[in-house]
Amino acid sequence: MESGHAAQPGFCKVCGEPLVGDGQLYWITDHPHGVHHHCRAWEKEAYPFDRDLDHLRYLVRMLLRAWRQIVRDGRWLAHVRHVWPANARRHATEWTERRARLEMHLSRLRDKLRF
Repeated sequence: MESGHAAQPGFCKVCGEPLVGDGQLYWITDHPHGVHHHCRAWEKEAYPFDRDLDHLRYLVRMLLRAWRQIVRDGRWLAHVRHVWPANARRHATEWTERRARLEMHLSRLRDKLRF
C-alpha cells in the first residue's frame, strides 16, 4: 500500500484559476503552476519554439537518411530477386546484415519521433 498525497493542481499565474478540470489548454511554467493558453501574453515573449524547430529539422534529416537506406536496400533486394538463385548463400547472408542495420536505424528513428 502506498502512502502519500495526491498531486495538487497548479494555478494560472495570470488569472489565478486552476489549470485542470476545465479542459483548457495551459502551459506549465513553474511546476505545478503555469499559464492558461489564452492568458499568456504571447506577443510579449521571444519566439518560444526554437527547440521544437530544431527537433523537426533533426527529424527531417533522420527521415531522409532512413528513406535513402530503405530505397537502397529495396533496390538491392529487387536485384537479388532477378539473379536468384545465383550466389544465393552470399545474398541471404548479406540481406540478413542489411536487414539488421535497417531495423536498428528504424528503431532509433522511432525513439526520436517524440518531442
